[in-house]
Amino acid sequence: PPAIELAQTEQAVETPDYSILRPGNRYAAPVGDEYVDEIQPLLAQRCAVCHACTNGPCQLNMTSFAALQRGVSSTNPYKFGLFDARPTRVSDNRPLADWRAQGFRSVLPEGNVTPARSVFYKSLVLGEQNLPNARADQGPLAEANVRPLAKAHDNGDYVCPATEGEFAGLTRQYPRGGMPWALPSEPEVTGALQDWVLAGAQGPSAAAQS
Repeated sequence: PPAIELAQTEQAVETPDYSILRPGNRYAAPVGDEYVDEIQPLLAQRCAVCHACTNGPCQLNMTSFAALQRGVSSTNPYKFGLFDARPTRVSDNRPLADWRAQGFRSVLPEGNVTPARSVFYKSLVLGEQNLPNARADQGPLAEANVRPLAKAHDNGDYVCPATEGEFAGLTRQYPRGGMPWALPSEPEVTGALQDWVLAGAQGPSAAAQS
């Protein structure tokens, strides 16, 4: 009967695995690109839980390479009048030059910044040094660390380093910082992200994007 033939045909069609961590079409199969297939899923798994919206720390969005490449901004996106500021939605898909004109600065190796001196790499290294502690009064989640950070965020007093010197100043002020902040260590994930940065932090190829 036609119904049986249709059911057999549907079973014969192989569908890609589903993954909410896969960028773009979450049902799409790997495309043979290191960033798309390996790096962005790791960023989605470890980083995008905090860095995925306008109110993310320093507006650093890590849901795509274009968003990550945009970088950080010390401007509070919610402290502006009716006419004196432009929205900073990643979904507006503005050219990188437009973001730079608005004050966004890179955390990736760019210009004269070597990979090991980039804020992205240094944040990963510091994060591995400040792992959660079994005691609530110790480690990054101690109240003495959490309250000043939360208050600064609420007040819009952002500390958003984009250079090695600025990052050194941040670590003096918040020595329990680093990324992924206060999360358990996953050496394989951290190692893969560090290797990617040290290799130049390349984004997806033109073929992968198409």
